[in-house]
Amino acid sequence: MSCSLDHLDIDGVRRRLIEQAIDGSPRAYLAPLDKGLSGATVWRARWELPASGAVSELHVFKIGATHKLQREHDAIRSIASVIDNKVVTPILVSNGDLSLLRQPFSGGDPGSVDSLKDYLRRCEDAKKAVEIIQKLYRQRLRNWHYAEDRPRAMRRESLGVALDWWVSRTDLDVVVGRLGRRAIDDAIQRRHAISLDEVAKGVIEMLGVVGDYRMGPVHGDLHSQNVLVDASEAVHLIDFGWCSERWIAIDYLMLECSLKYVVAPRLANLTDLLEMNGKIEQASVDLSDDGNWDDAILYGMDLEKVARCVMEIRSAALDHQAVVDIDQYERGLAALTYGLLSMPAGINHPYMIHSLATAIAARTGRLT
Repeated sequence: MSCSLDHLDIDGVRRRLIEQAIDGSPRAYLAPLDKGLSGATVWRARWELPASGAVSELHVFKIGATHKLQREHDAIRSIASVIDNKVVTPILVSNGDLSLLRQPFSGGDPGSVDSLKDYLRRCEDAKKAVEIIQKLYRQRLRNWHYAEDRPRAMRRESLGVALDWWVSRTDLDVVVGRLGRRAIDDAIQRRHAISLDEVAKGVIEMLGVVGDYRMGPVHGDLHSQNVLVDASEAVHLIDFGWCSERWIAIDYLMLECSLKYVVAPRLANLTDLLEMNGKIEQASVDLSDDGNWDDAILYGMDLEKVARCVMEIRSAALDHQAVVDIDQYERGLAALTYGLLSMPAGINHPYMIHSLATAIAARTGRLT
């Protein structure tokens, strides 16, 4: 007996994939989740178990291009589930160019699970926010990135090669053209004494610099919506489509970018956002001693949370030897900031360009 999905706006191919994924159940319960940047559609799903009539545990169905979901399935099976026993290898159902990935829902009750982005935005205590970042890196991801009995190989290559997946598709001219080239150029020249052309040249030169990069298993897309926090404040990982053996710093750089360019309030003053960058870079600054941080500027408490979380990310990156030193981290951060400029709405592009201009100006000796 086929399952009725008439109440959902789903075409025939996707209906057949769902019917296969629920093992011939006569009844399924699906609710749409956010659509990923990969173009996949994502559903929360339960179904009636044919043998008993009971309802299944909660699952997530991801429907998308076969080559992408096959890559994710294989990466989970060969990398993620091998080193992280909390990651379950999903079931892949294919129908030509389209496939469905079926995996258990992470975090138990969906009503009590937040993305890290939402958790941090709601959290009113910067110390509690930092504790979640500590759980993520010091506990959940420790075996991914650091293990005394498994020394990580070093690879000598250019920064552009080390981050090729993330920087190869960005076109700075397209991004600034959409924002307004003259306005952006005038703004960064006034603030950073550097032109857009000089920024572009500096990025190319930076990507060509050769260095030694520590390799290992990475999640690869560790932004603030791919980390979940449940009611007990346990941390869960989702979406392993970019999981691979890469430069392990990407799992630190990506989350720093996400916190600064997505989680930080978009309406915060640009001057305050760039001042936050400066505080982060001054590792000796102790924000807990700065009593005016939370009320002297707009969104001060939110900026403090982001800054303190980023400081913990950087500390973990150094402790787990994801980078050889903080200079390598900051070069990687500038390169990834450039790479993520290609991301669509929802990311703070003006702040990203100013951050990139700050980094390039500092490295060319033009920062005033």
